[in-house]
Amino acid sequence: PEAPIPPKPGNLFKIYCTCYQHWAIYVGYGYVVHLTLQGEAAEAVFSSLFSVTTGRAVVSWDLLLTMPATDPYQVNNLHDGHLSLWPHQDIVHEAEAQLGLVLPCCNITKNCKHFITQLRYGVPISNQVRDVVIVGLPSLTLVGGVLVRLLVKKMLSESRNMEK
Repeated sequence: PEAPIPPKPGNLFKIYCTCYQHWAIYVGYGYVVHLTLQGEAAEAVFSSLFSVTTGRAVVSWDLLLTMPATDPYQVNNLHDGHLSLWPHQDIVHEAEAQLGLVLPCCNITKNCKHFITQLRYGVPISNQVRDVVIVGLPSLTLVGGVLVRLLVKKMLSESRNMEK
């Protein structure tokens, strides 16, 4: 396996949680800044999926090592090849300036990935939603088509039985 890339201030972290991906930005000395629910304990900080239900998230910082051992993570500066990034000291300064702020949160338009890409690149981007639409929509269409076909078949069968 690949050796982990040592984090540098301003790096983006992709955290693989059980049912979703959480994103954070490294600010140095082992700490990350990310969105959490109000009142979340350090052991459960990587639960941004649930902030969708509240519509509000808090900008928090936590030790990267407090993340559950079952949730692997990696440095993932996903847009460095095609977007300009801000100087590292500006990224860290802006991330730290937002600590404690309560922000609106929505899985589609204002999620943890939007938050950290805004800090690093100056543009809020989240392909997670696009990926769900690209993969999920065709699957949903296929399932929907099968269900409609079964329903029509059942209705025709019932109609024939009534005629007899």
